Amino acid sequence: MKRLLTLLLTACATAPALAGSTAPFALGANFNENMHAARLPALDATGVKWIRGFLPATEFIDGPRRLATDPALATFRAAAASGRRVALSYKWDFRRSNTRVPAPDSAREQACFAWALEVVRVGRPDLLLLINEVFIDTPEEDMLPGTDGAIPMVRFLQRLAAHVAAAGLKTPAGAPLPVGCGGFTRINTPAMQNHPATRAFLPWLASSPHLTHVNFHMHQNSLAEFAAALAFMRQQVPGRPFVITEFSLVWALGKGLDEALGANDAGRAFAARYHRDPALTVRDYLSAAAQKPVPEVELHALLASRTWFDPQFLEKSCRLMEQSGVTLATYAYLQESSGLERAGSPIRPGAPPWRLNAVFQERHAFVPESDRLAVNLGFHDTFIRRQSPSLSKQKLP
Repeated sequence: MKRLLTLLLTACATAPALAGSTAPFALGANFNENMHAARLPALDATGVKWIRGFLPATEFIDGPRRLATDPALATFRAAAASGRRVALSYKWDFRRSNTRVPAPDSAREQACFAWALEVVRVGRPDLLLLINEVFIDTPEEDMLPGTDGAIPMVRFLQRLAAHVAAAGLKTPAGAPLPVGCGGFTRINTPAMQNHPATRAFLPWLASSPHLTHVNFHMHQNSLAEFAAALAFMRQQVPGRPFVITEFSLVWALGKGLDEALGANDAGRAFAARYHRDPALTVRDYLSAAAQKPVPEVELHALLASRTWFDPQFLEKSCRLMEQSGVTLATYAYLQESSGLERAGSPIRPGAPPWRLNAVFQERHAFVPESDRLAVNLGFHDTFIRRQSPSLSKQKLP
């Protein structure tokens, strides 16, 4: 595995330079749909320069939410006013709302496109992403060719991109608004790479004059899978910068949840030092911590005792992305906005531990006699360092 990862890293590092792209890699904060959590004190704690969130389309088009008065979007606008740059994604949640992808020139399509332009006028992003997770959010039948040979969601996004381009949208600074599309998940797998919708999307993503970026997610089992996903996308889209709006090793972390605290020597030492039952599982420990937070030093000791938790994951993954033409990656920032939105909730059996990704561990832990938010082992240090380009080239500890 180590040799495979080295080869893939070398392949990414020697990939041709992107035509017309001089933007350095930036690491930002991701809030998904929980944009209300992007409050200034939390952002100021790291000095993060980019924030990203998504807006569920049907909650606005069919539901009670209104862009002009939406508190979550107002929070992002306040962050932008403080000097942050904003990336906004559309979440076309057709599957969740049990609706089909609109037909071309239909009243429904017109409503979707009008809302899409209103998002830009009200939200004023620095980067617009036309899709969040295309396979997850779209009914399966709309990701396959119809009787006319067209794939409904591919056609919808192509038409949306043309509509957005025709509007001549600008950034808050007055520059042409960068626009990305893609929204792939698990793109390292042959099933996803060879899906008819993927094969239809890729040539368009690589060549459309209406796009400047390609965006996708990487929730993987290993860094080797990270490298494989990046290498595949770079091969298919050789000349366009990437935006990674979500990434993690959550599937690898999930495999350790049912391990006993005392499963190894380091774990037994941890249990003895902090007076924890060595037979308690990691899942139960973290669920209890969500109910009654532990001191930050104890949480760090727990994570350091796990062979499957790599404190350098965030730095290693950033280096992979940096070498592969990723210009912006946004990472889980707060537990409040990533996996522990419902304070006190346990980790359900079979559920991935999204809460372990976040830079801050404010709902698992606390810092005694301090107002500082508890942070994740290693990840917070990387995040802080990555906000300063002069520090981001340091060697790994």
